[in-house]
Amino acid sequence: MLHKSITSNKSVQAGRVSNRNEHDRLNQLAKTIKVPLFIAGVLPVVSGSLLLLQAWLLANILQLAIVDGIERAQLWPKVLIIAAIIIARALITAISEYVSQHSVRHMLGSLREQLFLKMLDNGPMWSRQIRSGELAYIISHQVEALEGFFARYIPSIFSATIVPLMFAIALLPVDIIAGALLIVTLPLIPLFMALVGWGAEAASRRHQGALVHLSGFFVDRVRGLLTLKLYGQAQAQADAVGKAANELYVRTMAVMRLAFLSSAVLEFFAALGVAGMAVYIGLSYLGMLDIKSSPFSLQTGLFCLLMAPEAYIPLRQMAANYHDRGAARAAISEIHNFFDNPCSLTSIGNQQPINSINIESGKSYALVGPSGSGKTTILEQLAGLRPCVSNVTIQGVPLFKWLDLDGHKKTVLIGQRPYLFAGTLAENIRMGRKFATDADVLSAAKAAGVWSFAKHRPGGLESRVGHHGSGLSGGQKQRVSLARLFLTDPDLILLDEPTAHLDKNTIKNILPAVFEFAQGKSMMIATHDHLVASMCDHTLKLDL
Repeated sequence: MLHKSITSNKSVQAGRVSNRNEHDRLNQLAKTIKVPLFIAGVLPVVSGSLLLLQAWLLANILQLAIVDGIERAQLWPKVLIIAAIIIARALITAISEYVSQHSVRHMLGSLREQLFLKMLDNGPMWSRQIRSGELAYIISHQVEALEGFFARYIPSIFSATIVPLMFAIALLPVDIIAGALLIVTLPLIPLFMALVGWGAEAASRRHQGALVHLSGFFVDRVRGLLTLKLYGQAQAQADAVGKAANELYVRTMAVMRLAFLSSAVLEFFAALGVAGMAVYIGLSYLGMLDIKSSPFSLQTGLFCLLMAPEAYIPLRQMAANYHDRGAARAAISEIHNFFDNPCSLTSIGNQQPINSINIESGKSYALVGPSGSGKTTILEQLAGLRPCVSNVTIQGVPLFKWLDLDGHKKTVLIGQRPYLFAGTLAENIRMGRKFATDADVLSAAKAAGVWSFAKHRPGGLESRVGHHGSGLSGGQKQRVSLARLFLTDPDLILLDEPTAHLDKNTIKNILPAVFEFAQGKSMMIATHDHLVASMCDHTLKLDL
């Protein structure tokens, strides 16, 4: 029992710390748009003040028309004032919504840019560990889940805090009992909503987590659909997707139940307050309740009846947006877990250090060794994609200084599995230099051996390839990636098994062009090919 109690206390404490962190992160985002949020919160208060005047004028018009018998023509000025107030309130509402929506959309766009830059800073080693579907869902839907909190919930909190109290105080001089009824019943709504909201927030967290998991799970299965079909696992994975979707359904229904419970609590107390006001005024009119020093007039009674439901509308709006608070806190927590707590990159793959060497300008180096010896890891270290603890200098500059001096911008890394986009061959080659001319692209294609197969395709270099280069063989994809190299102007060239998918004749045709391009530059090639290694100035051997 003692162990359970200690565990429970630790969990509660951790939960409180987490809640404070989420609250602080949301506050930091809110500070970036504090002026628009303040305007969006103040304008409903201005609209509420106009509503008081509108209700008083309407009650006065009915008093004059029904009780005092004033002619209709004399009432038109007040009717026009009411019409003007209605138009003004509509404009105020529109301005408030525009200011909040516009500022929040701008803030969310900036947040997405920051997350994208963080993703780049964390590097590909970090992103490789995360399902692409989960990452896409975080940047798109989880960021989008913050919109309701800033655009609707925060302004509604401001309005729900001030406007009902303002209405209750306005009723006190008219009828102290009517004002007291509002003052007593209004706080009950947020109190019970908070009790229900704790459960709703916990359910929302579970729901958000299930959505992130299902997104990544589904995208990965779609991406590997062909492989699953080939190995007869399609039905098993379809059942797994169905199971995950059913879990999401259960969590969604749990959130919906709590949302309906929250609405029921709100409607119950709002109806109770309005009904209490109506019963009090009705019994007073019938003479069955005589606790006032002076009898109700039509104007005072009608004014109280008009304002009673209006006092609960800001609370209704807050309740309608209350789930946005839970969704935002769950979303900011997921965003933090993904981007602010990246796992240690030094634990990924073989981190074998390179011996103390200086990669000289104008020299080429062959990096040889059995599979798993860390050749790819070393190339990625030199490119700044992994941390490097080795004593390495590039052209006389220590590696860490080389990278600090924007060395990664002067480095080209061609990996074993080059990525090709859906588009033309020319567009894929032009990834090496965005504004390369057609003549430069053709020259690069010829140097890399792309033109030898592209000239036989309809459209030549303008022929299209699919996503991931579908429609091309492994060797053809490799040649397209090498063609990109010829459009760059690097100081350091890093090639990872550039000839792995090429036949001997193609290798003999392309390699001279690669080494000619590398003249005056530093080049390191990870390879198993003895021909490639023999053409390099130096050979670095790695062991398992």
